[in-house]
Amino acid sequence: MPKFALVKTLTPHIQYLLVNNDCVVIPGWGALVASVSHSRMIDGRLTPPCRSIGFNRSLTHTDGMLASSIARRDGISYQVADSIVREGVDELRNIYDVNGEVSIDRVGTFTRDANGSMIFSPASDSIANSPFFGLPVLALAPDESEIPEERTPRFMPLRRAVRVAASVAILTLLGFVLSTPVLIDRQNHDFASLTGPEITSGRPVTISAPEAGHPDIQTPTLYIQMPPADAVTHDIDNAPAVRPADHKYFLVVASHASRRQAEAYIAARSTERLEILERDGRFRVYAATGATIEEAQRLMSDQAFTSLHPDGWVYRAR
Repeated sequence: MPKFALVKTLTPHIQYLLVNNDCVVIPGWGALVASVSHSRMIDGRLTPPCRSIGFNRSLTHTDGMLASSIARRDGISYQVADSIVREGVDELRNIYDVNGEVSIDRVGTFTRDANGSMIFSPASDSIANSPFFGLPVLALAPDESEIPEERTPRFMPLRRAVRVAASVAILTLLGFVLSTPVLIDRQNHDFASLTGPEITSGRPVTISAPEAGHPDIQTPTLYIQMPPADAVTHDIDNAPAVRPADHKYFLVVASHASRRQAEAYIAARSTERLEILERDGRFRVYAATGATIEEAQRLMSDQAFTSLHPDGWVYRAR
């Protein structure tokens, strides 16, 4: 199978983005979506977690992430990098049309079936699974009932005593935990409100007369409508509104393996309004939501936003 230069240029960027993101869009081709399968018990063996790749052919609209990666590494403009991506995808399609299949190293192979449909088969050494490389399959110890009877009689009394002592210790610990009151500090938590601040009655504010000693000039009293002292206000441009139920698309600017990392990312950007979405064991930091992909990625058209988050991409919550 021929190797095209531009396809080889795109490959390391696709691999890098798959390791650090859950979705990588190849414009005009489709999206590679990574998902995590947790550990499972199979025939007495505990399998390690793994991260696999799927393919969604309907997500072809560019999110700019692939072109931004090329622009950063090669020190070129986004427009030039975007043209490299489009030419690389054209070569990828030409290989597929001529040979009926095309592969991306350590990602997977695209093949054409008898009906002319595209089928994606992930690579056995998928780069997406690199966080879990080297984790072994654990064979658990057999159940006690499977130990031959002739090997156990001498130790049965000791084993029963150990089990009883362990049960007493566990019950004692549970009693301590369940009987200990838990203090909850509610003063340091932020609670969202679905209603706007109420306006109180007028509060008198006295303005001094311009000159003293003039009986004809009266001191005016100005009434100003003031919000209540505990009303919370935010910058309209920066504060995210309460997410409607139909907003299933999120403009993600970062994806982390733990909430602490996501909170540290947000703390370093205190001037922005960012939120955390927890799904599939990942903590994604998002800046906007929408009922459609276009609505969610509307901020990507803002030059000030893209200068801060050139790799923003849209995630659909299941």
